[in-house]
Amino acid sequence: MTDVRSVGTPNASRVSTPSKALVAICAVGVALVTTLLVLNGPAVGLVAVAALLIVFCVIKSPDMAVFVVVFILYSNIAAVASRFHGVPQAVAALFILLLAVPFVRDAVVRRQGLVLTHALPLIVSLLVVQVLGALFSENIEVTRAAIMEFVAEGLLVYFLITNVVRTPRVLRLAVWALLLAGFVTTLVPIYQQLSGSFQHQYGGFGQLSETAFRTGEVTSSGEGRQFRIAATIGEQNRYAQNMLMLLPLGFLLCLGTRSKKWRLLALGLTGFAAVGFLLAFSRGGAVAFVLVTGVMVLMRVFAWRHALVCGLALMLAFVALPQYWARLTTLSDVSTIFSGTISTDENVDSALKGRVTEMVAAALVFADHPVVGVGPRMFKFYSQEYGNELGIRQLKEARKAHSLYLEIAAENGALGIVCFFGMVAVTLGGTLRARRRWLDMGDVEMANISLGLFFALMAYLASALFLHLSYIRFFYLVLALAGSAAWIARHTGLPRQGAEIEGHVAAD
Repeated sequence: MTDVRSVGTPNASRVSTPSKALVAICAVGVALVTTLLVLNGPAVGLVAVAALLIVFCVIKSPDMAVFVVVFILYSNIAAVASRFHGVPQAVAALFILLLAVPFVRDAVVRRQGLVLTHALPLIVSLLVVQVLGALFSENIEVTRAAIMEFVAEGLLVYFLITNVVRTPRVLRLAVWALLLAGFVTTLVPIYQQLSGSFQHQYGGFGQLSETAFRTGEVTSSGEGRQFRIAATIGEQNRYAQNMLMLLPLGFLLCLGTRSKKWRLLALGLTGFAAVGFLLAFSRGGAVAFVLVTGVMVLMRVFAWRHALVCGLALMLAFVALPQYWARLTTLSDVSTIFSGTISTDENVDSALKGRVTEMVAAALVFADHPVVGVGPRMFKFYSQEYGNELGIRQLKEARKAHSLYLEIAAENGALGIVCFFGMVAVTLGGTLRARRRWLDMGDVEMANISLGLFFALMAYLASALFLHLSYIRFFYLVLALAGSAAWIARHTGLPRQGAEIEGHVAAD
């Protein structure tokens, strides 16, 4: 029987791996299930075979569960399997249970305790605020569903990730999984753009927006139009947000990695994420990119040569995709909306008018319900009542706030805002302290990963100015990894032979 030692704890007791008999029994059981699933459908069978391979990898190396779960979560492949390939939603969601293997190993077998980050009490507090808001909600079924989603995709994801990402090695695995997910989800969109095959969704890997925007070009078939890529996410602005978070993370990983081949790989994966970001043609994403880049310049993360390369890359991007520049010029319509001439100007972008209407309506709802809001996921039922009185654009259906901060204010009130900004603030501060600690210990790669996660969160927050808080699993995944970076740095001592993490208590 093979022995495995606890990673990062030189005095840890030996833990035996599953016996060959147990592995054989598991293999036979999984094989039987796989056979039944294959008979019911090839897609389900393929998922079962992939699950079999993943299970064996996790048995061999429990830390691989983190890599697999982060990759599947960020690439949204499980949702694609459910929506496009007939895999039952409950089955598709089971991949998160892989984290039970390293969780039990660390928290129970190795007796390292639970990881309780500084942000966790604030996340729990936000849950309490949502429950209080639900008590005053006009639709308890809607708020109950929203709370259940928050528990499953927010609190649970955060808790599990922070409790299995305990060492620098595992954190590196998770970061590479994010970049690999960006690469995989960008391949089909690039092919769609190059081939013009927008009529196909390629099994859910090439989802598109419902309508194409005008580019200003005149072709033989009329005015030119450009589809916006939504890849595996199904929503183009959300896809742009996910790719935007990878850009500073991949860039800083490239700068911090010592190996030349790994630097090139990080640079290549980041380049693919950048192309995916561009193909979403997100105006809010472009504004967020400028804001994050500005913060990086102010913090002196960008050297002059980096700024020059970035500028040249942007110029090439606009040459290759002039449609993006045409779309960005419509941002000037925002000033027209607030100039008082909106009713006489029919050329103002209708989507922008809708966004402004929804945002102002959310602010008005917050003014009327300032403490705990109207309840989670309830703003849309107030959007028409408050928005249609503004005279900007008539909302013909219930709409979300299209701004994370205004949506939280309307639905969770001032208490929700305090909890949300609190969890973000302590996490961002923790990553900056982690960076300084790693630099003191001479580990540039870990310092850059910590800073990269800081800017990944900043990218999310900047783009969230124009996006509501849906797909919350992506936010809480990155928040958890940033929290893990801070926790690992706090529990890491000076470098010494055979030790990565000092101490054995995993609670703050």
